[in-house]
Amino acid sequence: MKIFQLLILLLFALSSFTQNKAVQIEPFRIKKLFPEGKYKAYKTDKYLFPENNTVVFKTDFGSEKIKNSRAWNKEDFTKGVYEIDLVFTLYPSNEKQWYEDFFDLTKNRMAELLEIDDRFILDTLIKWNIYLQTFAKNKSDAKKQFHGFVIKYKNLDSELSVSYYKNRLDELRKYDKVLTANGQKLEKTFLRNS
Repeated sequence: MKIFQLLILLLFALSSFTQNKAVQIEPFRIKKLFPEGKYKAYKTDKYLFPENNTVVFKTDFGSEKIKNSRAWNKEDFTKGVYEIDLVFTLYPSNEKQWYEDFFDLTKNRMAELLEIDDRFILDTLIKWNIYLQTFAKNKSDAKKQFHGFVIKYKNLDSELSVSYYKNRLDELRKYDKVLTANGQKLEKTFLRNS
């Protein structure tokens, strides 16, 4: 039960989402990824990968850097994203120590995901899941488990479907203003989902 309380606290911590990297994201944007009742959190020994229509973004244990960001082409609108799994390992099993590292790591991983494609953050129809793997008994075990994001998508076969999806994302982007100041990308969402 404490784990799920920690996940609820994550939502509030993410509402203060700022980044020492080039990307800064407004708090309400990240909070909307996990609206009450719109996400699910699961505890599992080991994450089981879906068989089809997924792109996996891998990170190392304790690292926010996505190792294979080129696995996704943000110009390809034939993949309609409908669900994203965010996968962690519950290690150290000392919840207080894990909790302290969890929020910063999550913020940094979300910023990395935004750099790959803003649709992952903009599209409020995407369902989010959080998976906490509990198998690791030591740091070596934890390093062997998967960490990162699993993007689930549907193939959009018709030109009409692709056009609709692209136009929908373009409309979402109209509410998103990107400014560049001193070489840094600053993002702010205006009137989104109001």
